[in-house]
Formats: sequence, structure tokens, C-alpha cells
Amino acid sequence: MLFILQDTAIVLSIIILLITFSSTFVFQAGLISILVKRFSQSIIVSTIYLFLSITLHVTSLRDRWGTTERYIWPISITVLYVIQRISK
Repeated sequence: MLFILQDTAIVLSIIILLITFSSTFVFQAGLISILVKRFSQSIIVSTIYLFLSITLHVTSLRDRWGTTERYIWPISITVLYVIQRISK
């Protein structure tokens, strides 16, 4: 349940960022390339973080799906977890 909430919050933050673009004078004047240049790093980092989070959550749920009573933490999840936390 928390995985879904986290991924939804990340998607909503990206949507809010894009909606705030439309309320600026630069966007309304048709100079969207200026906004894209200025905020490209934020958009790219948010998108990469979203994909890393989804990958971590899918991998984690796939590995734990059949055995809920055991605690499974394979090396692939450790690597994904570290990469996702560093990118945050």
C-alpha cells in the first residue's frame, strides 16, 4: 500500500510541476523552450527517481509475493535500494 502511495505522490509532484509551467508568463507567451532549459534537470531527476522507485517496488513485490512469512532481501534489491536512495 505504501508503495502505491509513494509512486502516486511522485507522479503528482511531476504533474504539479508541469501545471505550474502553464501559469507563467513565459509559457503563455509561447517561450516554453526557456522553461524546458531552466527546469530540465528537475524534470529529468524526478522522472529518473520515479522509474527507480517503480523498479524497486516491482522487484521487491515480485520477490516477496510467494513467501510472505520469510524476509527476503537479495542482492538485486539491495543494489536498487541504494541507487534509488542516492538519487533522492
